[in-house]
Amino acid sequence: MNLQELFFGIDRAFGFSVEDILGRSKKQPLASVRMLAVYLAREGRTLEQLGELFKRHYTNCLHSCRSIEQRLETEDVQTVELFLKLKEGIDGHTNR
Repeated sequence: MNLQELFFGIDRAFGFSVEDILGRSKKQPLASVRMLAVYLAREGRTLEQLGELFKRHYTNCLHSCRSIEQRLETEDVQTVELFLKLKEGIDGHTNR
């Protein structure tokens, strides 16, 4: 996924800036949105590359990906809602 589109979608859907996503805050829902962003950005990138992009250790990126994947598989309501809201934000940007 294109990171510019991803970050724009996050800003549009949740009001979080790039600095928020790359920051250290663990407050919700920011932390969950950050984990979702890592999950969506993983395609075509190594864990080390994700770590560099999100200013995290690669093991944190691995945890984010596994956690979001598990939450989506079990249809965790909060995660599915975040995912759909972010998808709307991204789709709104790319359909311009």
